[in-house]
Amino acid sequence: MSPASRRCRRLPAAPAVLAVLLFLAAPALGMSFPGVPIEAGDQVTSGIDPAGDEDRFEFDGVAGGKLSVTLAPAKGSELLPSLRLYAPDGSEISTDGFVRVKKGRVVLRKLPLPVSGRYGLSVAGGDGTTGGYVLKTKAAWPKKLSARREPLGAGETIDFAIPSLPGLVVKVKIRERGEGGFEPIAFLTPDGEDLPDALALLTRKKTTVKGTLTLGRGPGDYVLRIGSASAATELDVTVKCRYPRPLRRRIELSPLEPAITAFDPPNGWD
Repeated sequence: MSPASRRCRRLPAAPAVLAVLLFLAAPALGMSFPGVPIEAGDQVTSGIDPAGDEDRFEFDGVAGGKLSVTLAPAKGSELLPSLRLYAPDGSEISTDGFVRVKKGRVVLRKLPLPVSGRYGLSVAGGDGTTGGYVLKTKAAWPKKLSARREPLGAGETIDFAIPSLPGLVVKVKIRERGEGGFEPIAFLTPDGEDLPDALALLTRKKTTVKGTLTLGRGPGDYVLRIGSASAATELDVTVKCRYPRPLRRRIELSPLEPAITAFDPPNGWD
């Protein structure tokens, strides 16, 4: 199959209609911003000391997800908190239009994540200030991905990207509008490994193929590859996503060194 006859498509989160067309189906980018591992949904208590100190955290995110963060000085703290966000390739992400500072707190609301991978957060003190802080994180992952009337030419293949975290369960439904006789021909992990057993879980009834799959790897994009056997056709593709529930842990870190000193996994924060 020549490269010109294959397309890659990221399914937009419903009900959005604007598609992001990709040239490649790439695995999750390597993380170049190492830090204390946390999960979106965790609350972290720590501190900046001495002046100029920086605490770094890393968490897994998926394309199309929306991240919210609140960074506040602890009670009695003189810290002027500073927050920065980094992409999986280590580049800083602009938060313009999504962040505000109110009563000493930095509030980031519903920032769209551009790719699937491991992200970084940096906490520091402005103007050389020090003191304790509380970092609260929250994320909303896409629940439904869809494309309507997606064209598929004769002899062409198309790749649909499905952003994943470990334990994601997806319900896939592909309905044909034409008579090209489409076939799912591959299901690939974020590392590009083919999973023939996954295709066996998809069943066909007339012009519709559907099935439920559990995706064990991430962060990254799985790829569902579809081919047309004969004539050009159009497809309606829907993927319903059920991500694992966040643990919402309370984590305490030593202010002198960002090392975990305590966990409170069960309840988290509201």
